[in-house]
Amino acid sequence: MPVNLRSGEMSKPHNPFRVRRVWWVESGFFLVSLAYLGIGAIFILWISYLEFPIAAQVLGILWIIMYVVIILMYKRILSEPNVYVKGRVVRRTTEFLQRERIKERNEFVQRELAQVKSGERTAVLDIWKTDPQLAKRHSYFSETRAILIDPTKRECHIRISWPVKKGVDAAGNLSSKEVLSETIGFLKTISTDGFLRLFSTYFDSLIVVIDRLESDERGGEVAIPMLSILLESESFWKIAGVGIAPNLPAGKFGDLRFDEGREIEPHRTIELAGKQGAK
Repeated sequence: MPVNLRSGEMSKPHNPFRVRRVWWVESGFFLVSLAYLGIGAIFILWISYLEFPIAAQVLGILWIIMYVVIILMYKRILSEPNVYVKGRVVRRTTEFLQRERIKERNEFVQRELAQVKSGERTAVLDIWKTDPQLAKRHSYFSETRAILIDPTKRECHIRISWPVKKGVDAAGNLSSKEVLSETIGFLKTISTDGFLRLFSTYFDSLIVVIDRLESDERGGEVAIPMLSILLESESFWKIAGVGIAPNLPAGKFGDLRFDEGREIEPHRTIELAGKQGAK
């Protein structure tokens, strides 16, 4: 990726892959050749000094033949790693992409903030799904279907689909313990999220609805709300400081509606952009 370290802008193309010089100008080849021929010359001179000319000639011929074999072997070794990665270019490219990602991410959030400030009910924080670093924090991020800020009602709405096959027992039933544990883990994560904090002045309560997906008679997916929790902001921002518990501390932090995975009436109906098959 082309990058200019001084200006932080794109420049002429830089390829991190570099082709090495021809094998016979490699320093390693010169050292091996020098050592091999030097040792051979010493042996041949020594045998000649002992007045064994035939033996010296045979050894010389043998030494030359073996030198050819060494050359062929050395060339074969160098033929595969002829291309290598230039680490400096990779590091520069990674740093440049990281700066651009942060810049675009901040600009995107600022546009969302501007819409919320104008009083619009706005879909926000799409970066939770699109940014790999943010999405990998919890499995719910990749399954998030809607994140909305309603400044008129001063509410934040989050709608999530329960991850397929996650928390399912041998009989195919949802594990209540798993659902509650994953939900409290998600709430802890987003309660420390800096981007959500930017919108904190526009909502006084947070509503999270989790759907389980079922197939309808036409083979499509129907989203059935199975968990809904309403938390006041004051309690929500404190939830990160609570120790890991097997069950969601609903009585202490908010109003929980959950009936072992069966359909419930959510606190709010959270509409989706394309709501085919959603209840």
